[in-house]
Amino acid sequence: MKRIQTIYEVLKKQGNKGLTTKEVSSLTSFSRNNVSSDLNELVRMGKARKESGKPVYYFPKEEKKTLSKERGFDLFLIENPSLSKAIEQAKAAVLYPPNGMNTLLLGETGTGKSMFAEMLFSFGKEMKRFTKNEQLISFNCADYSHNPQMLLAQLFGVKKNAFTGANDDRKGLIELANQGVLFLDEVHRLPPEGQEMLFTFMDKGTFRRLGETENERSSQVMIVAATTENPATTLLETFVRRMPMVIKLPNLKSRQLEERFALIKYFINQESAKLKEPITVSVNSLRAFLSYECRHNIGELKSDVQLACAKAYAEYLSNHAEKIQISALDLSEKVNAGLLLEVQHRKLWNKIIGINQRYFEFSGEATHYLEEPIDQQDIYELIDHKKVELTHLGISGKELEENLNKEIHLHFEEYMNQVKKDSNQRYIENLVDQRIISSVERMIQYAESQLETVFGNRVFYGLALHLEKAVSRVKKNHYYENQLFENTEESHPREYQVSYDCIRLFNQEFEIELPISEANYLTLFFCVRQPYKKASSRSSTRFCSHSRRVDSNIHCEYSQSIIR
Repeated sequence: MKRIQTIYEVLKKQGNKGLTTKEVSSLTSFSRNNVSSDLNELVRMGKARKESGKPVYYFPKEEKKTLSKERGFDLFLIENPSLSKAIEQAKAAVLYPPNGMNTLLLGETGTGKSMFAEMLFSFGKEMKRFTKNEQLISFNCADYSHNPQMLLAQLFGVKKNAFTGANDDRKGLIELANQGVLFLDEVHRLPPEGQEMLFTFMDKGTFRRLGETENERSSQVMIVAATTENPATTLLETFVRRMPMVIKLPNLKSRQLEERFALIKYFINQESAKLKEPITVSVNSLRAFLSYECRHNIGELKSDVQLACAKAYAEYLSNHAEKIQISALDLSEKVNAGLLLEVQHRKLWNKIIGINQRYFEFSGEATHYLEEPIDQQDIYELIDHKKVELTHLGISGKELEENLNKEIHLHFEEYMNQVKKDSNQRYIENLVDQRIISSVERMIQYAESQLETVFGNRVFYGLALHLEKAVSRVKKNHYYENQLFENTEESHPREYQVSYDCIRLFNQEFEIELPISEANYLTLFFCVRQPYKKASSRSSTRFCSHSRRVDSNIHCEYSQSIIR
């Protein structure tokens, strides 16, 4: 059971008594930060309510099982207010007696006409207008626009021997969609003859298969047609008159960013449901999806989201990742260009996404924040995107280097503070490979002996998490040697030499190639010092994930390895 669901079940058990964040944390053993995030997400989802005060109390809300219509168009409308008129029109068209009202959807390429038709049909099923056995059948008229005869055969069916290759009687889509919906995309590609046959069917409810002259067939179908063109110039006037409901869908550029965010969540949750696995997405990835230019509207946005999910799933299947996770580094250059708009969009990003979240988790239906700060944007991603941002502002040369080094140090301080606050041994074991944990233990022992100091657990945990991510990047070929780190060899020569030795030995042990420039960043860890104490005044052992005693002579072996 997912954490947010566990918290919801705890709330439901308490009924009308209500619980505070502290009480839920105590009952579930989850951290207060995570509990607070999930409780507020439950409020946003309509599954809980909160009463202001000191402390704040949270109460469960009863699930509305009978009002299924609130799960369709109404729920979509909450996050897509620009579609208010379109949705009201669609509802009226579906519910119009006796068999619904034929509808024409207008909009640019990719404005979501196909998705809108699917939602229209789902609404009809929720309202019992269509039964579970009745279908929405989609057909793109452009697929056979070069062959009008085959196009008509697809729609109306074929009588045996009607033309060369027609070896059997075959039902058309109008027959197959009986009692349901037939969605005709790019209907302007339907030839005049086909439009005439179609509006005759809409008038009478009868048709003949291609090649038939006597047998007249009937079917009850709601026609939903879509076009990117001006219907006055591309469709017969007599055909347009048979489409009394005309719904125009706005393009993506004219819609608010909040609506775009709702679409992004909807698409990722769709992919999560298909894969039957949660998908974790970094905030920078969401910012990029929110802001890049989608010339082909919602269709392009959906394709780019699917591509990112597919790449992340491939990494997951190949065992290069423990979960399906998307970061900005996995996105195409086109999508990442959205991050260049940070100056204009920062306030909107913060309003829509928030300023404290690092990752979002999508699990098919629900979306909630992941606030484990340890799993935050890593130093390499920060440098990469900060460099793009500063360059876009016209900053270069020495000023660029100084700004980046300032960001690196601020990031390091935040990183270490969060490690100190939130990490624990069991959590680290779940995130870091045991071989890396063991190697870091030896590094710390060696550094303590060389620098005559003592390092606390936060240096140990921080270094382990950092190297785990560095190894992961090498395996994914995402690692690059960044020359923008401050040259710590001059400012901290002793710590740098220890870091240099550790990177060299780490590479030998794991048979990988972390760049030696990585020693500049490791030096920051070894500059986090505690007052030196002799070994006799403290425990000279460190316990790793399996409570294995690390011998105090390890640093001697490490030193000998370096000498060799």
